[in-house]
Amino acid sequence: ARCQTAYCGPVLDAMLPLVDEYPDVAFVHVDIYKSSDSEELSPTVRAWGLLSEPWLFTIDGQGRIAGRLDGAFDAAEMREQLDALTA
Repeated sequence: ARCQTAYCGPVLDAMLPLVDEYPDVAFVHVDIYKSSDSEELSPTVRAWGLLSEPWLFTIDGQGRIAGRLDGAFDAAEMREQLDALTA
């Protein structure tokens, strides 16, 4: 409901079915705003300097960013990042 672009809702909808396909991956969703009635950015969004949405980061077992998608992306692109992460 609070998406700033027309992409974040559809991207989230495309990602949710992937959760069951990757049981060894921890999925973390971060909203852009601190709360549903605030214009204050969430601490994660501020700390990471994320100025737009949506994004997908894959983070390896050592805590390093292994991949990143920004803007409009689809399930195939997300699956490619997740496959690379779990290979």
